[in-house]
Amino acid sequence: MSYFSFSRLPVITAVVGVLPCLALSACITVNPPELPQQTASQWQSGDTDAAGIHVDLWHWWTAFNDPRLNALVDTALRDNLDLQQASSRLASARNLSRGWNNEFLPSISANGAPVEDAQAQNSFYHASIDMSWEVGIFGAYRSAHLAALADLQQAIDQRHAAMVSVIAEVVRNYLALSVAQRQAVLLEQKAQHASTMVRLAKARAGYLHSDPEGVDQADAQLTHTQAALAEVREEAAHRKHDLAALLGRDQPEAGWDSISTPPTLAAFTLAQVPADLLRTRPDILAAETDVLHAAANLGFARSELYPQLSLEGSMLYSYNVTGDEHSGSDTTPSIGPRINIPLWDWGARIGKRDASEQALHAALLGYRNAVVSGEAEVEKSLASLHYQGQQAQLLADLTQRADQRATWLRTRAGFGLTSRYAVAQQQAAASDASIEQLLAESQRSLAFIALYKALGGAPFDQLRAASQ
Repeated sequence: MSYFSFSRLPVITAVVGVLPCLALSACITVNPPELPQQTASQWQSGDTDAAGIHVDLWHWWTAFNDPRLNALVDTALRDNLDLQQASSRLASARNLSRGWNNEFLPSISANGAPVEDAQAQNSFYHASIDMSWEVGIFGAYRSAHLAALADLQQAIDQRHAAMVSVIAEVVRNYLALSVAQRQAVLLEQKAQHASTMVRLAKARAGYLHSDPEGVDQADAQLTHTQAALAEVREEAAHRKHDLAALLGRDQPEAGWDSISTPPTLAAFTLAQVPADLLRTRPDILAAETDVLHAAANLGFARSELYPQLSLEGSMLYSYNVTGDEHSGSDTTPSIGPRINIPLWDWGARIGKRDASEQALHAALLGYRNAVVSGEAEVEKSLASLHYQGQQAQLLADLTQRADQRATWLRTRAGFGLTSRYAVAQQQAAASDASIEQLLAESQRSLAFIALYKALGGAPFDQLRAASQ
């Protein structure tokens, strides 16, 4: 139905026709559904030391008490390219969100075009000032608002996820670098002991004319040690470049070669509860945003089942170019409602609404799945912390006994009660025990990193600034 001129329909009639539509639209508005918030009351695998240091979500990496690591995290938060990209996308989304309701505001445009009459006897030039106002009834206005909120929240969630990932990767690569370079030091010591064993085995075979099998065994141990040393040096080189990339740099710093003391994780207290996941874990927040998007799409689908109403007006000036005195120039104002009523595609619109309802149901299930998966990931990290801690403690005891036995053998060798070969062999075994303990402690630290990544830990002040 097209709009009407003043001479055919008074303005009051148009207003009276619009009021029932506005009243009906208030009953059709779609609101976001209530999200399932049920979580466990406490962690089942948690056995953190109640007397340990308090570790919060916002600065969890400071639990390692490593100033160099803290400085690297600060640098990554400032210079990481992924974070800068996410921040730019967030700024773009925020700018777009400010104009979400522009399509529902009155718009005014000026137009001009030459036209001819039906008999092709006169030519006119039409100049007009046109006004259009999309009312946005039957839930369209509210749905557009929800869609804009969801788009903005999605950009915030993506920056949050990038921040959580970047921090975890910086800490993990720093830990891997320090472990690899410490392992290289221990392997170099073991290689020295293996070289001593090869030299003594050759001397024994030459003087005593014994079987050269001992020489072959000692030489094989030296070769395996040198191969392991090359492997950990390769690992250290990789971690340096990964760490440099996380900081937005082309090359690693020269000072990173001195990082050979892995950060130590002391006993700590986990203050977070399962419900905290709903506010901090990126994938749960993303699932909540999906629910908002699905609710907005359902609102649009429902609004399309009803007439679309807009208020349109025009001030038209028609100039007769041919100058025919029987068909002169004129000015005509008009205003009235424009109503678009769906008829022939009603079935398709019903199908779209039903599909949107199922999509919203799927989004709610996805949210619940994200909560359950998040809880499971935290529980697995807590279990890893527990058992890796036990393993590290047992291996620490073995390392202490191996060092004590090496000291005892050196003392006996000084009195000529044992051979230097046995001393070198025990020192190599002590190096192996130290490497095993080092790797076990690093696994416990990795479980700690995975725990706070699963909890969505990131600097609160930067997350708050990102959402403003």
